[in-house]
Amino acid sequence: MRITARLLTDEEAVSEEHGNANLMQSAPWGEFKRRRGHLRRRLMLSTPQGGIALLGITRPAGPEQTSLYVPFGPELDLAPEERGPVLEATAEAIAPQLPKDCVMLRFDLPWASPYIDADYYDHEGEWLGPPPDRIRELRMNAATEKRNLRKAPSDLNPPDTVVIDLRRTEEELLAAMRPKTRYNIRIAERHGVTVTEMGLDGLNAWYRLYSETSTRQAIVCEEESYFRDLFLTIGSGNRATPHKAEAEAEAAAFTKTRLHFYGAWKNGRLLGGVITAHHRRRAYYLFGARSSEDRAAMPSYALQWYAIRRAKAAGCRWYDMFGIPPSGDAYHPMHGLYRFKTGFGGRKAHYSGTWDYPLSADRYDELVQQQSALGRYHTGAR
Repeated sequence: MRITARLLTDEEAVSEEHGNANLMQSAPWGEFKRRRGHLRRRLMLSTPQGGIALLGITRPAGPEQTSLYVPFGPELDLAPEERGPVLEATAEAIAPQLPKDCVMLRFDLPWASPYIDADYYDHEGEWLGPPPDRIRELRMNAATEKRNLRKAPSDLNPPDTVVIDLRRTEEELLAAMRPKTRYNIRIAERHGVTVTEMGLDGLNAWYRLYSETSTRQAIVCEEESYFRDLFLTIGSGNRATPHKAEAEAEAAAFTKTRLHFYGAWKNGRLLGGVITAHHRRRAYYLFGARSSEDRAAMPSYALQWYAIRRAKAAGCRWYDMFGIPPSGDAYHPMHGLYRFKTGFGGRKAHYSGTWDYPLSADRYDELVQQQSALGRYHTGAR
């Protein structure tokens, strides 16, 4: 497949005219990353499937070195045997647009894992995961010219998730959940938990819970300014926030994308909150936080059920839980998260993970040797 690339102009880069299906390939997400100090590179790929925009974000990769990170792209519909050659052609097309200090291109691929046939499931229907990286590299590079694609040392974003089909009725959505999940939703109602949409004025209170949750779960804790920039760039769906005018002015070009910020309350106390995004026909659960107090009130279940219903009412067809462990292994450190998210009855989806295309073999090998797993489920790659 022949692919060419050109850099979009500044005006084109903030336009959704070349709109992408995935939130993290969208113009709003690229603008958010630019606001956070990253060099955003939005390109137009010319492919046999037509033109498609590609968002790349420049990241540090050691002293006087950078890499280009491509979150969930390229968005091309490909058979498994086509993926290696297309990824190679994409990288080769992009490389001339990059500075000399760029060591590699790193892709979080949007493609389903090729290892999801019956041979990769146990007798209880649990996915066994992909084979070792070396086997995966042999398959990905089988039809490439340079055999240069490498499985990244670790996945930047979790390649496994749960996706809920919102085209069903609310009764059907509830029926698809685990009985314990339905029960916990009812428990929250009995405890008097209410869910409301919040604005930026509620960010400070939510962030205290978020910091507490991050510490408790040993996951990366973003700065409060990260979330403020996120709302000011993309814009909130809340019509009551006093910051509405400011948010909408900056988000005028991104009318297809909105953030939603929901809080769970009991007796005037904030027990938890979630941030979701609606982009085109898909909703994403991006961030969540919960107080360590009054867990018996089940605020997290009330929040997710509310967010699911709001996404459905907004016309979204899918609700992406955005990240679970690959299987129901009870010894996995995030097994509780797996039980919680899969309890809502969605389809478990497994993607191909993070792949590298080195531009300098020596510098890349040195960089990989220096990298070590953080031992955390979410590394903050988004």
